[in-house]
Amino acid sequence: MSNDFQIPWIHSTGYWKAETVNQMPQLHFDSFELLDHLKIILKNETLPIYDLGCGNCFYVKKLSKTHNITGIEKDIPKSCHNCNIISHNLTEPIKQLPPGIVLSFEVGEHIPQEYESAFVNNICTLCSRLLIISWAGVNQPGFGHVNCKSSEDVIKLFENQGFKFNLELTGQIRQGHKGITNYFADSLLVFNKDD
Repeated sequence: MSNDFQIPWIHSTGYWKAETVNQMPQLHFDSFELLDHLKIILKNETLPIYDLGCGNCFYVKKLSKTHNITGIEKDIPKSCHNCNIISHNLTEPIKQLPPGIVLSFEVGEHIPQEYESAFVNNICTLCSRLLIISWAGVNQPGFGHVNCKSSEDVIKLFENQGFKFNLELTGQIRQGHKGITNYFADSLLVFNKDD
């Protein structure tokens, strides 16, 4: 799980190739604790929701029962073919989608520094009210972690883009994470944005 070399199943811009997700789904971790938090936070939301780097579409599938949610992933695995998903590289500009709420879990650390601003710009373009994001912390183990950041650095990054860090919701969404996705207890962050 070294961060020092190019992994063949991860594209140079950071997205995971679908054949890997299809053949080795155990490399992508889902969190029922996070899902429970999302259901509470998003309970009365009517805005469109976007899951940037949605991977195997776990959150898209679960939240689509009650919300207008779209996954955005460049290389779409088989598990997502019945989902509302758009094929798009997150390091290229996203246009012509109505803004709403943005989710992005464990994506930014896979995107090399030279493409980071394009990824952040897409979040800014799509987000009109609420951003819920996790970004792997420094030294967090994982495959293809080439751009890890401390929570403080992620907060600064998005505050510089006009977002306001929501300490209360961040505290709530970080509670109760255990097992293989316990990193969410340190990496999840919630921001508000006024259009």
